[in-house]
This record gives sequence, structure tokens and C-alpha cells, in this order.
Amino acid sequence: MTSLDRLEDRLSTIYQLNLQEAFATNAAINDLLWELWTILGGNQDKLRDLRTRAQVLKDVERYRAVAVAYVAAAGHTLQGVEAELQALRDRLVEYVADSQEIPVEVHLASIERTIRRLREDKNQSPAIVPAV
Repeated sequence: MTSLDRLEDRLSTIYQLNLQEAFATNAAINDLLWELWTILGGNQDKLRDLRTRAQVLKDVERYRAVAVAYVAAAGHTLQGVEAELQALRDRLVEYVADSQEIPVEVHLASIERTIRRLREDKNQSPAIVPAV
């Protein structure tokens, strides 16, 4: 969760930087469009460069939004896993307190298998990349 929080902070920083750069780029495009030489057909290279920069900034924002969604989903998943583990711990304490029918080793092996399965699921799930 700490890593996800740090990642979320970095994504917020990227968002702020992206906003500032997008504002500056749009202002530069507007200034360039008002110049007489641009109106007459000059400055096409500058205009194309600025429009490309603006498109890159839009792409960065789109990818950042997807990353934020992934971070949020990972956080929710971790909270669910944590809740399941807590429930398992509670049941384990009940079983140990009530009877000695199921040994602790069996519970620990079950937890290890669950963790292994979660890791395998994580490694097998394909990365989803948004269309550009």
C-alpha cells in the first residue's frame, strides 16, 4: 500500500506538471496564430511542433488517467485480500481455541497456496495498454 501511495503521489505530480506545460503550450500556439506571418502561411514548422507537443501532453494525460485507475484497482484488491486474510486469521484463532482438529501447519500451507495463486494470477494477467 505504501508503494501504491507513493505511485499515486508521483502521478499527481505528473498531472500538475502536465497541466502547467499544456497551458504554456496552448498559450504559445495562440500567440503564434496571432502573428501576421503565421496568418499568411509562415511559421508552419513552429506551429506543427507546438501542435505535436500539445498532442503528446494529451497522450500523457490519458496514460496518467489509466495509471490512476490501475493504482486505485490495485489498492481495492489489496484491501480485499487484507480483509480475507483477517477473516482467515480469525477463523484460525477460533479453530485453535475450540479444538485441535486442523493443525496450524495445514492452515499455513493453505495461506501459502493462496499467496502463490495470487502471484501466479498477477504474472499471468496481460497488461492493458490504452489505444493511442
